[in-house]
Amino acid sequence: MKNPLVIHYLETAIIKKDVMDQPDFCNYPIRGLPWTIVRDVGYSMSLQESEFFGGHLLLMELEAFEETEIMFSAPEPVVFTVVMIEGFFRFFQEEKLLSYAMGGSYYKTYNPSITARLKASAGKHVILVFALDRESLGLAERTYPPMEILMECIRQRSPHTVRLPVCKMTREVIDLWSCIRKVSSNIHVRSSDISSVVSRLIRIYQRQLKQGNVVKEQLSMEIANALIMYVDAHYTSDRDVRKAEIARRIGEPVSMIEGYCQVAFGRSLHKHIRDMRMGTVVRLLMDTDMSVRTIIASAGYSHGSNFFRLFLIYFGLSPSEYRRKNR
Repeated sequence: MKNPLVIHYLETAIIKKDVMDQPDFCNYPIRGLPWTIVRDVGYSMSLQESEFFGGHLLLMELEAFEETEIMFSAPEPVVFTVVMIEGFFRFFQEEKLLSYAMGGSYYKTYNPSITARLKASAGKHVILVFALDRESLGLAERTYPPMEILMECIRQRSPHTVRLPVCKMTREVIDLWSCIRKVSSNIHVRSSDISSVVSRLIRIYQRQLKQGNVVKEQLSMEIANALIMYVDAHYTSDRDVRKAEIARRIGEPVSMIEGYCQVAFGRSLHKHIRDMRMGTVVRLLMDTDMSVRTIIASAGYSHGSNFFRLFLIYFGLSPSEYRRKNR
């Protein structure tokens, strides 16, 4: 099975394929597999992949120096087992949050034919993804009932993402990961070894689901998207983006709002609003002839002195200097 994901890079990306020397930022190498190395403004990324009997393996290590977005697509519907080894990823279609993955956990998901964005905050993120072909999914369905949901999505070519419950990585799962850290150079032996790991991982996952050993998720996709849409619509108003007001509008306890924001935005509510306002300021400086004072008010800043201090921290220039230098 060939890689079911297509990653779309910007023209500024520098890509090197079939690299055999371990990149300096890689901490989780699969010995014996070459790397594809991608470097762009804001991040360095490595990819290792291998086909195996009935599926495909992909290991991604991302070293992000700032908030990073990467576009990807799945030309055909596909079922993944996602193992998030380190970090935190959020997956968006347009402005809708589809799913998220947190370090030290794993789960199964159905993805339709889709083009989406992966978002990651500054830091290290490592994800291991197994995709199964239709025949292997059919075999797994007969043995593991939860797979029926994902198989039905494949049969119907459902347009909706479906994620099964998230489980924490146990010692058994960590040991399985150790099994594939060094793969055979013989493609048939390698394929057999990886297939065995995937089969064992499915069994462990099934057992954890039966035992109810799942992560008690605090944030559903419905709540996350209600939060995102509300903040996007009101971020320029100090009154409307108070935590108490957000909680009232989306119908959730105020004590949960900050934790929800960390998942939905990858940062605190305060920093997310500040970043969005600064983004608005930059767009207006570049695209309009509005006065700086008018722009400050449009972005939601009521105190000019605070704004000028923050703008200097963000960009190292005053707004007027930024406009002159970048237009």
